[in-house]
Order: sequence, then structure tokens, then C-alpha cells
Amino acid sequence: MPAEIQTVNETQNADLLVLPHDTNIDAKQASEWLLEDRVLALLGESSEATWLSWARSDAFRDAFENEGYGDGEPDPSLVVGARIDQLITTYRYTWGDEPSDRDVLEALDESLVAIEKKTPTE
Repeated sequence: MPAEIQTVNETQNADLLVLPHDTNIDAKQASEWLLEDRVLALLGESSEATWLSWARSDAFRDAFENEGYGDGEPDPSLVVGARIDQLITTYRYTWGDEPSDRDVLEALDESLVAIEKKTPTE
């Protein structure tokens, strides 16, 4: 991780949580983090499958107003999700080969900028 990117050791201190594609985090915990205005990113080959399992869950249906979910082709290597009002918005990234650290950081930055632009100011 480049030195200019601040990292934390505890999830409660993070605004962006980057999780492995095969995380053991369940949909209830993921929805709680999203409700706390944290951005979630899943990185790896089964990122979309994990995200879709959350999106199809009762925890997401109870917490958010989304009426559907997208399934990308080819499957993305990075899925970034955030809550905007009561909806979940996602960004998906696919690379031909294994993404470099720079590719992933640029995609995360792009997602965070887009999320900030969509987030209503109070």
C-alpha cells in the first residue's frame, strides 16, 4: 500500500473495506457496514458471486430499496458497493489479466470519486 493511503487496523475506523472475494462476512454484516456509510469492495475471482449472494439476501431486502441486481459478463475481479440514500450502487471492474496493485487502487479511487459525486450533501 502506498504510504499516502491511510490504513487502519479496525473495521470500525474504516470508510472503505476491501475484502477478499471469498470472505466469510455474511450479508447481515455487509448490510450493517453499508448502512453505516462504509464502502465495500470485494477483490478476486468470485467477487461478483459473493456480492450477488449478499444482494439476494433477506438482510439486503430488509435494509435497502433496490429491486434487482446486475450480473456482469465477464465476471468482474473487483466489485465496489455503496449506499446512496436507501439504494445500493455498485461499480464492477474486469481486467484481461491479473490486475496490478495500481489497477486496483485506480479503480477504487474512481469508484470513491463517483460515489462522492452521487452522495447528497446535507
